[in-house]
Amino acid sequence: MLVEYTLEGVDPGKLFSGAKLAFNGDGNPDGGFVTGVTEQFTDMFGNIVGQINVTNPPPVFVDEITFDSPVSKLFVSKDIGLAAFVTPAQANISFVDQTFTHESVPEPGTVSGLLAIGSLSIGAMVQRRRANKA
Repeated sequence: MLVEYTLEGVDPGKLFSGAKLAFNGDGNPDGGFVTGVTEQFTDMFGNIVGQINVTNPPPVFVDEITFDSPVSKLFVSKDIGLAAFVTPAQANISFVDQTFTHESVPEPGTVSGLLAIGSLSIGAMVQRRRANKA
């Protein structure tokens, strides 16, 4: 089953910085089954920003990723699969848990204030050097 959706933050001061995926895929006690969930994350420009995968077998029930660059809008493509190859056929997934992490973005006023203070500090250092050379 393929599930696709778009995430857009409700707080413009926070960006998506990562994701975590968990599930409980299992099947026949004697083996002969495969369960898994693979997610691909794409930014608003169509660039792939990451992928995570949980499987059984081998049992990897939790996976997480930190994106290289935080994004404000995220397209998620979630591919959920299960198959059983022996009788009695049994492959199960009863939950898929998804969480996202956020990163705060400085407000424009904060950035402007920091740049102004930095500029004043650099100006004072230049004046001091000129005064020491004279």
